[in-house]
Amino acid sequence: LKMKNDEWKGIVVFDLDGTLLCTHLHICKAVHDTLECLALPDVEDETILSHIEKSTPSFLHAIAPTCRDFERLTFVFRKKERECLEKDGRLFEGVVELLDTLNRSGFQLWICSNGSPEYISLALKSTKIEKYFHGILSSRGYEGKEQILSEKMKDAVSENIILVGDRLS
Repeated sequence: LKMKNDEWKGIVVFDLDGTLLCTHLHICKAVHDTLECLALPDVEDETILSHIEKSTPSFLHAIAPTCRDFERLTFVFRKKERECLEKDGRLFEGVVELLDTLNRSGFQLWICSNGSPEYISLALKSTKIEKYFHGILSSRGYEGKEQILSEKMKDAVSENIILVGDRLS
């Protein structure tokens, strides 16, 4: 993305969970706290991690298949998830330095996540990296990240756009 006069320009769009944010840490804690709160059988971290890529309803059904009050399970999990993210949210090593370097080099940084806008904002605020991002894209209400990126980036100020994530999809 090096341009004329050795100036760096372009847009870098980051996925959040599993790319910048060590999601597994707060999600495992939130699941254990939720199950304990509802007096449901606990599960191993490996079980949680094997279902972490699923939608929230599928994820919760997989980790608490015996739960009869799914609405309550969802409510408690979302509450615990927010609490654990605020308290225990952690970035991967080197993320702040990377964002700072890209920002100082003239890149415009964005987040694109499957999480809700509220979740994304909480994650950025809790980890103190919100100042680096020009915008937040939530794929909620879209068919996926491809659709929202295609729609939102068509008017981008640069043709040089890189997507950074932890999965090929």
